[in-house]
Amino acid sequence: EGGVAEQCVAAYREMLLVLQLPAVRSLALVLLTCKAPLAAFDMLVPLELQASGVPKERLALLTTVMLPVSMAAQGYVSKGFSAGGTGKPMIVFCRAYGWRLAVGALLTALVFALGTDASRGGTPIPAYLYALGTVASCGAAVASASMFVSQMAFYNRVSDPKIGGTYMTMLNTISNLGGQWPGTVVLATKGAIEALPGKPNGFYGVALASLLAGVVWLTAMGRRAGRLQEEPRASWRVSVA
Repeated sequence: EGGVAEQCVAAYREMLLVLQLPAVRSLALVLLTCKAPLAAFDMLVPLELQASGVPKERLALLTTVMLPVSMAAQGYVSKGFSAGGTGKPMIVFCRAYGWRLAVGALLTALVFALGTDASRGGTPIPAYLYALGTVASCGAAVASASMFVSQMAFYNRVSDPKIGGTYMTMLNTISNLGGQWPGTVVLATKGAIEALPGKPNGFYGVALASLLAGVVWLTAMGRRAGRLQEEPRASWRVSVA
């Protein structure tokens, strides 16, 4: 038991040293901020679609349909990162991120085209808008799956084999933190806008700001991600005496 405890303490001591590596700190900045511009589309679009008169049952069915699409995309993208593969995960991640923003813009336009159920006078939603929503959702699922697979492939490449499991858990924890805080900010911002005189719809302001933030993020952090991709393996390792 003492030996196991000592190994655990040694592993986490190394983790503290890993967190001090410049390459890891740079990657952490990418992971903690990348989901912020996407939160508006992930959290607010379903709510706006319901307000536009799209039945919850249709949204639930769409989610079910997207599952095999996402799985197929993950399987296809992962082939480029298999053993001996020459794929560059962070480059794929950034390209998929760009597509994710484009889909977000399309979904925002779709919400605008739908309007509200009251503004349409209760008329049924045209079939072509349902088709457009399905295509956009497929695009979002493929882009998200590509980002996830690329991210995990990069973790696998840079993780120190001596503490591979702990190393990847740490990176995943940072990524999860980066995916949690934006939702709170997005909902709070939308609520603050709708509390203004006249009660404007806060979705469009948040969505447009998110698109702008996404372009800025991709411009700034895309270069950082490219540099991380070219970092030598030694930049991700810690030498412990």
